[in-house]
Amino acid sequence: MLKITSRLILLLVTTMLTACLSIESEDSSKKGNTKPASTIATLSGTISRDTVLKNIHTDSTKPDYLVSKSLVIRAKVTIEPGVIIEVEQNQGIAIETNGSLNAVGEENLPIHFRGKDNLEGHWRGLHFQSNSAGNILSHVHIRNGGSSGFVGGAHKANITLSGSGRLKMENSVSSQSGGAGLWISSSNATLAEFKANKFFDNATSPVRAHIQAYQFLDTLSKFAGNGLDLIQNDDVGTLAPLTGAHTWAALDVPYGISKIHRIHGDLTLAPGVKVAFSEAAGMLVENSGSLTAVGTESDSIEFSGREDLEGYWKGFKITSNSVKNRLKHAVLSNGGQGGFDGNNHKANLIVQGNSRVEISNTVIKKSGGVGLFAEGIDAELPGFSRNSFKDNAEAGAKVRMRHFHFLDSQSDFTGNGKDYIDMQYDFASRAISGTHEWSPLNVPYRLVGQDNQVKGSITLKPGVRFVAAQDAGLEIVTDGSFRAVGAEDSLIVFEGEENLRGYWKGIRFTSTSSLNLLEHFAISDGGGKGFDGANRKANIEIAGSLAISKATLKNSGGAGIRVLAGADLTQSALTITGNMEDDLIELP
Repeated sequence: MLKITSRLILLLVTTMLTACLSIESEDSSKKGNTKPASTIATLSGTISRDTVLKNIHTDSTKPDYLVSKSLVIRAKVTIEPGVIIEVEQNQGIAIETNGSLNAVGEENLPIHFRGKDNLEGHWRGLHFQSNSAGNILSHVHIRNGGSSGFVGGAHKANITLSGSGRLKMENSVSSQSGGAGLWISSSNATLAEFKANKFFDNATSPVRAHIQAYQFLDTLSKFAGNGLDLIQNDDVGTLAPLTGAHTWAALDVPYGISKIHRIHGDLTLAPGVKVAFSEAAGMLVENSGSLTAVGTESDSIEFSGREDLEGYWKGFKITSNSVKNRLKHAVLSNGGQGGFDGNNHKANLIVQGNSRVEISNTVIKKSGGVGLFAEGIDAELPGFSRNSFKDNAEAGAKVRMRHFHFLDSQSDFTGNGKDYIDMQYDFASRAISGTHEWSPLNVPYRLVGQDNQVKGSITLKPGVRFVAAQDAGLEIVTDGSFRAVGAEDSLIVFEGEENLRGYWKGIRFTSTSSLNLLEHFAISDGGGKGFDGANRKANIEIAGSLAISKATLKNSGGAGIRVLAGADLTQSALTITGNMEDDLIELP
């Protein structure tokens, strides 16, 4: 006697209409065989009417259905708990736009989709093109898929979502795929709900998807234990910008980025998130977008190359001035492979235009250029504090003079190819306005460019040090002021990048401000050239007003101090030595 009745068979056949369903049975008529016959329903073709696939066998080792040829679903198909479906080699199950697959098992009675042979990549897998809310995989085990792709032969996966495909997936297992466990091949596809799933023993990655789908992945799911322990970035075709609000949860594997992606929405990364970039990949946070990566002291957010090599990927470029741009308790490494816009500015992080980003408690390392490049004239670095820059090929940071006041004494800039704060100079933006304080750092600031002008009010704290590039100069002009008051044990120092007499221009005061004051101050190696075309060389030239005391001036290519006619100098306790011309020259 067969285990299922002829009435049930008739019901299944009638319900499935164009799908081919047949029952195979073992021969129970043999003498001495008193066990009930084993049955299996064979599926192929198209299901075009609502269908329920019932659990035929209570024996969990026996399949209930065999997909002998690829099956197309164009109606609502419901699978009962405990059903086991096996699939012949290189056959698959496609849920088309007018169909749905509702496979809801139970914790102790899961639903199984598997290959007829238990081999990696034996059958094609499940392909969801349907946008139906009825597409559910709950307490489902799927294995052995990914023999070939549904949307291109290389798109191998146990489960594929394409077009506007939609799927709820929870408490399910995807394993032994010939490719990925799950492939989301379209930026329009949706994981309506996704939680507590497991992906392991898949040939490539647990999940491959557009970054638009990264927001669906949850921290309760397990993704480790595959050929590639990475959420693989699907970068086929033109990459649309990321729009809308997205949050990426912390996973047990990194998120992968394989090309340059543009962020036009609000991207937030949870503490513990890791992002691994392929060679030459990068991320642009553009005008309408923002990046919020706020980790914790014990659970940082990490951005790195897939290989731990200096300059492996491009890095970040931020042109957005959103207040949401924050890096806190983050690690940014291996960027600076090349520039984004043809100018070959290499950095882990480029801040351009009028953009802004708050950086605190963050490590920026192993760039192929500088760690941070504040290239934008109007770029802002509010809240910059307690950061560490190390193992970068060039300087830890390169900024404009107007950015010096953002840098803090508690950050660490040592251990780079160039142990100074490098300066970006261009003639059009050489002047600095506003009221600013410059803090002492554990490396000097580097002064670059011949005609840097102070038009605002600048105060230097004790311990500030500058090294000047060849022929660089600093001029405090009308309406500007310059106050550099050190301490006996914490001088303020300006010197040449190389300790050569006359290496740089020096400092010139045309400002008549009473605030101009140099005290516990040392300057050397200036006097290489004059400031206004004349050949007046000096470490300090005064055409306005200056008070200077307890200062050392040495190794000038001209005078120690040159005072022009009509200028006002107040000086005391000076040490002037080793200069090419007189220590103090006052013109009538």
